[in-house]
Amino acid sequence: MSDMPSIRALFAVDAEKFTHNRDVLLPKVREAIGAVVPEAFAQAGLDWDKQVAHVDDTGDGLILTMTDDRTHQLVDAVYWLDRRLRTRARLHEGPPLRMRAAVHVGPIHVSDGSGTAKNELCRLLDDTFVRAALRATKGHVAAIVSDIVYRTAVLGGYTEAVEPGWFRRVESHVKDTRQLAWVHAPANDLPPILDPAPPAEPDRPGPADAPARRTPAPARVEPAPGGQQFHIGGNLHGNNLVGGTNHGDMNFGTDGRAHYRDPDDEPRFGGPARGV
Repeated sequence: MSDMPSIRALFAVDAEKFTHNRDVLLPKVREAIGAVVPEAFAQAGLDWDKQVAHVDDTGDGLILTMTDDRTHQLVDAVYWLDRRLRTRARLHEGPPLRMRAAVHVGPIHVSDGSGTAKNELCRLLDDTFVRAALRATKGHVAAIVSDIVYRTAVLGGYTEAVEPGWFRRVESHVKDTRQLAWVHAPANDLPPILDPAPPAEPDRPGPADAPARRTPAPARVEPAPGGQQFHIGGNLHGNNLVGGTNHGDMNFGTDGRAHYRDPDDEPRFGGPARGV
């Protein structure tokens, strides 16, 4: 019979838009990650050299295995990480850096740092809700913690820098892993509802000579009393109505242009109807 591995606290961070940096800046970003995380740990009362048992460098982040269960201090470290990144941004110390963080706990094999708990940690870090939280906050860090961490470390009253009310309960589903988790931002400015859907626009624009084209969905407009409503998909270019909403009568003349007549106005030529 195999012995169960020791229970270890786990911490992971990932830099936002890491690959959007110019190649010449990537070493500086990696250097910043390796500097700010130990500084945040020190502020939370953790000794990097003595209490971090295993470090996985992911290129754009870190996965850390602690020597024991220090989940409450890891949750506090998220707060200090945000403070440190705020200071860094204010002092223009290097390329922009914002981060997602995750905290979990579970059995980990001491020999190589492996374990299902580490897989679960990585799934949390990749969750759409924590990504949405980072997009929503004006701070520099958004974090997600597993349910067991929230219940034992946060609700248990062991954290010093964060409060239970700062967290949002979410159902994390990444690949084949489903788990209850809690999301928060140290800036404590998340909206009441987090939209986990990714943004419609890519984070990095394309070449200047080939800008991405967008076709916004038409806004819903109620018809004006006594008028008629027309909608043609597209946009208004010059005197031609390629898209928009008109209240009132609209006719197309032999000249190919749209003639509008508002219920209360004289006919107008080649412009959007009143009230649009």
